[in-house]
Amino acid sequence: MKEMNIDELALQCEKEALHHSGAIQPFGALLRLDTDDNLITHASENLPSIAGIESSQMLEQSIDSYDWLREGLSRLSDKYGKPFFWERAVKLRDWLDVAMIRTENGVLVEIERNELPDVHYDIQYYRQQLIKPIRESNELEAYHQMILEVLNVVTGLSRIMVYRFHPDWSGEVIAELAASGLGSYMGLRYPASDIPAIARNLYLLNPIRSIPDIKAQPIPIIGLGDQPVDLSRTDLRSVSPMHIQYLENMGVAASLSLPIKLNGQLWGLIAGHHHAPLKLSRYQRHLCIELVASYNLGLTNYFNGNRLKTLDNLERKAKQLLNKIFVSGNPLDNIDDNQREIMAFFQADGFAAIFDQDVISVGSTPDMNDMAAIDAWFGRQTDEVVSYEKLCDIFPDYPLLLAIVSGMLAIKIDLGRRGNFRFFWFRKEEKQEIPWAGNPNKPILEKADAIVLSPRRSFEKWVEVRSGYSLPWTDQDKLLATKFRKIMLHWL
Repeated sequence: MKEMNIDELALQCEKEALHHSGAIQPFGALLRLDTDDNLITHASENLPSIAGIESSQMLEQSIDSYDWLREGLSRLSDKYGKPFFWERAVKLRDWLDVAMIRTENGVLVEIERNELPDVHYDIQYYRQQLIKPIRESNELEAYHQMILEVLNVVTGLSRIMVYRFHPDWSGEVIAELAASGLGSYMGLRYPASDIPAIARNLYLLNPIRSIPDIKAQPIPIIGLGDQPVDLSRTDLRSVSPMHIQYLENMGVAASLSLPIKLNGQLWGLIAGHHHAPLKLSRYQRHLCIELVASYNLGLTNYFNGNRLKTLDNLERKAKQLLNKIFVSGNPLDNIDDNQREIMAFFQADGFAAIFDQDVISVGSTPDMNDMAAIDAWFGRQTDEVVSYEKLCDIFPDYPLLLAIVSGMLAIKIDLGRRGNFRFFWFRKEEKQEIPWAGNPNKPILEKADAIVLSPRRSFEKWVEVRSGYSLPWTDQDKLLATKFRKIMLHWL
């Protein structure tokens, strides 16, 4: 049997140039304009069927040869990635909708047949609810469900989910709306490899990703020269063969995804699936983008406000605690008197403080030899704040360590000639049962001439029993540790 290097294969998958596929999905046509030279440099081969114009006829034509292109450019923002949508922009064979997107390398023009909505979407109630502030955490579940309900009204998708990313980029379904008869993915986890980094980065550039039919044949793009068009910012971009296989394995024929972004970072996705091909009009997709933008704003305001409120409260408690330690007397004696409170500050099972060579500890902490090794290692690190959930990965030569603790959060302060302070908080191992949507380890197909990664074939619930880990240190824990250190510096 051939040696299988999964990491190398996964890295190869990450490097798939999705944005340079040289093809689009057939639900629209694409042009690329060089505004510096005032030329049309690329056109998709389906331009005749969409617009009634030969693709080769448009190549190397002046942009000024087409009034609708010239007018669209005059109305397009100078900002990269901010699209201009023009409904019923021009009548050629049919009335056409046009979207223009300015990129770092020119302007992309998406062309679709105008499809007037045959139904009025009664969504005013949802619009009003989405802009209402979320005040308590127990309102979040209803808020997630609300965005799914209104998107279902607009799209009619078989299943719509709120999919939240974890710090390791695995994801979890935290809300779901599905047609009767479909199984539930609620609460299931998906490995980071299901949505690789290159795909996640594209979600930061695009407000929507629509795949109306996974079996539709991609349409090549022809152009002047061999330079491929950068399709990062167009929804028409063709679909990766691996993703098509992945959706097919799930029994999905069409999909719709919209990024959930908080403070400019990818927090999760609205993921929609349909059991049959489903073409959404430009109007429907635009409505989805608007609704999810309101939802994103509501989530951002809630999490930012809640974070500030929590941190202000904890910072006040930190100042009170450090006041007890440093205001008078010997700090180590004061730490000894308040060690339970210090330990509880980060919901830890153990705590240790070291000033130069003096050590004080309480609760579940490593023995003196292991503690000395951890302290020496921390002293060599450049970061003043570190956190780990699986210490045995850092200290594989200390097998007894895991029997006592698995997680560590630590801060240090170098006072020069006055010495060094190090604080360590420890957490015990917390065995976890993680329900995955199928085995998260992608199967490997061994062929006669190669070994390749393949999308997972099963999405039935598969439970992983994870050992060796503590409960994770949250971003809030890490930020609070940084603030704790800064307050200590003030006292010292």
